[in-house]
Amino acid sequence: MKEKKKTKGVLPFSLGSAANTVSYVMVSNLTYCLTNSAGMTAAVVGMIFLISRLFDGVTDIIAGFIIDHTNTKWGKARPFDLVAIPMWIFIIFSFSVPNISNIGKIVWVFLTYNLSQSVCYTLVMGANAVRVKRSFAEEDRVSAISVASFISMIFSLVVATLFPILVQIFQFQSHGWTIIASVIAVPAIIASLLQFFFLKELDGDYEEENVQAADNVNFVEGIKLLFKNPYVFVSGLAFMMISINNGTTSVSNNYCQYVLGNISLGSVISLLSIVGMACVLVMPLLTNKLGTKRMVMLGFALIAVFQLAKLVRPYSVIWLAICSIFASAGAVFVSGMKNIINIECMNYGKKKTGVEIEGLYSSVNCFVDKIGLGLGSFLLGIILQLGHYDGTQLTQTASAIFSIKFAYAVLPAICGLIGFVVMHFYNEKKVKVAAE
Repeated sequence: MKEKKKTKGVLPFSLGSAANTVSYVMVSNLTYCLTNSAGMTAAVVGMIFLISRLFDGVTDIIAGFIIDHTNTKWGKARPFDLVAIPMWIFIIFSFSVPNISNIGKIVWVFLTYNLSQSVCYTLVMGANAVRVKRSFAEEDRVSAISVASFISMIFSLVVATLFPILVQIFQFQSHGWTIIASVIAVPAIIASLLQFFFLKELDGDYEEENVQAADNVNFVEGIKLLFKNPYVFVSGLAFMMISINNGTTSVSNNYCQYVLGNISLGSVISLLSIVGMACVLVMPLLTNKLGTKRMVMLGFALIAVFQLAKLVRPYSVIWLAICSIFASAGAVFVSGMKNIINIECMNYGKKKTGVEIEGLYSSVNCFVDKIGLGLGSFLLGIILQLGHYDGTQLTQTASAIFSIKFAYAVLPAICGLIGFVVMHFYNEKKVKVAAE
């Protein structure tokens, strides 16, 4: 493949990535909105998310097929940047639950959530790895992703810091949640548009000798080719653990409100965790020394150890912030390697089968993201329900407090441990040698 050696567009790519990450953060806080303001039980909300994520499995594969068969004057992946606009509109609707019957609320959330996630988010993120592959030269990809990850984490930090404040100000006002979601959505839409207009796909010949283009492969053949590469599923299962972890992040609001006694302390902890997020800047150097596999395993190890360590001093804001710093560094390392490893699997699959199917490989990333986020939300709902958590009450029972602590520290630690073990089975040497 011939590619330009000088890569441009890191800033617009970073802004687009930040917008996508922020949408992830917002959706992870939807459980708090629905249980504390819309009057829905945690178990019902968790079940909606789980069923939706299973439905996502179908739309992800379809999206991958669509991306593989997309050829426009803007490129293969670039047009899907624009789908972020309706995605954010439906996210706003998801937070804007009308005062109707319980069945009506379930239908409203199910429809708006699936339109934003199963349809729009699927297309945006399904094209993400292809966007990286076709917009940056190979030698620049880790650096570009590192910068984008850092900026994304900054934006996420801003949202995580701003969110509790916005909740305190607006949640009891008329259309308060619509205002909260819109404050985040408008800048995110602008960021996605900047990526579309200012980050072009590289010029170059993407057709190699003895390699069949995806345009000539039908849907069933594409799926069969995907299953000939076990490493895309091994890495996908590992990355699902970070998505499950992300699906439980909204419990930090519950923790700060009911365990620490002040929801605003969540902003303090999030603000201090920027130190851990800054570790993304050393990711290219560490990746060169450790390789992609060990880099991911290091990230999962940090998550497992420091999430569980929060229970050592569960009422100390400083200690929780220190643990969050190291856990955030681990999450950055794992998330930062996701597209790189996905591209490794793309190249391995291309050499093994003689067919280049980029969209379907990228759709695996999107699939595990959403299934993991759904499982995380579902598990969070079940754990809170088992503890008899009631979001309408000012104080919680001892069992509810225990469930909040478990979801806040133990569940993410378990995810980190599972991710570490699963990633052990990713054969980095075999993948890279075959793809060379």
